Amino acid sequence: MEDVIPVFFSTDSNYVPHLCVAIKSASANCPAPISFHILSDALSDESKENIVKSAYPNNVKFYQIDHSDFKKFDVVLEHLSLAACYRYIISKLCPNIDKAVYLDCDLIVLGNLAEIFRENLNGLYAAVVEDYVRQSHVRSLGLSRYFNSGVLLLNLKKIRSDNLMPEFFRISTELSGKSKYLDQDVLNLAFNEKVLWLHPKWNASSPIFRKVPNEAASSELLFKACTEPAIVHFTGPDKPWKIPRSIIAHPWSPAYFHYLRQTPYASLEKDYAENFPYFKTLANYFKRHLFFFLRPHFYRMRKMYRRNQKIFK
Repeated sequence: MEDVIPVFFSTDSNYVPHLCVAIKSASANCPAPISFHILSDALSDESKENIVKSAYPNNVKFYQIDHSDFKKFDVVLEHLSLAACYRYIISKLCPNIDKAVYLDCDLIVLGNLAEIFRENLNGLYAAVVEDYVRQSHVRSLGLSRYFNSGVLLLNLKKIRSDNLMPEFFRISTELSGKSKYLDQDVLNLAFNEKVLWLHPKWNASSPIFRKVPNEAASSELLFKACTEPAIVHFTGPDKPWKIPRSIIAHPWSPAYFHYLRQTPYASLEKDYAENFPYFKTLANYFKRHLFFFLRPHFYRMRKMYRRNQKIFK
């Protein structure tokens, strides 16, 4: 029998439906047993029951987090949740777990998590995927590369031995109210590039579906991440529950709804569609990504969207 893969999520009550989708997709595509660990400050009994149903036949453990330890931190972007900072204390909460996967709630898992869990960290803090934020932001942190913190293979044993938890809180206090990506910046700074860089298919974030960089090597890797992702991460405002359809819908949103239908929150699909402000959303998209419709990559992604509609009925 394969080893149980510990997978951690941080959530608040608003994100429970999306958490259930992430859990359902991870369970469906990983033959190995998974233990799901849910960090939250307050979840109703109904939410917990729905999470357990979505995880079946895998196990779920809930951790009640004291929110007061984090309330002094100020998250700048409204679509980010302070609950993401709960991951700081995983190494303390679970002293008997030496390696674990951490996932954000706004993603779907299409690959086998056992593959990423088998990675040898060789004394590094984590296995990560590069993020595509502005290079000026990366340089302002004094780093040469920058990872997205939504998918992590954590070396909890090393994080404990090097006593990084106080460092997470110290850096968070310094950056509070100043940083767009508070917890992500904190982890990048604390890990200080002592990380293993994974193929981008393990954290295919929204920017690569809008525009693939021109560098030949990057383009090839990122295009494969777009077409054959192991994890699709709906970063930023381009989320299926906010843009459930239209020409700007995420090309993998049909997969999100495929797994949503398998959770206790299946009825939300109709709500998202009926309450979708199409013209307002399209206007906002134009403001953020002017002339997006002139890029050849846009039409490749529209073709992929239509393909995924057929696959994920």
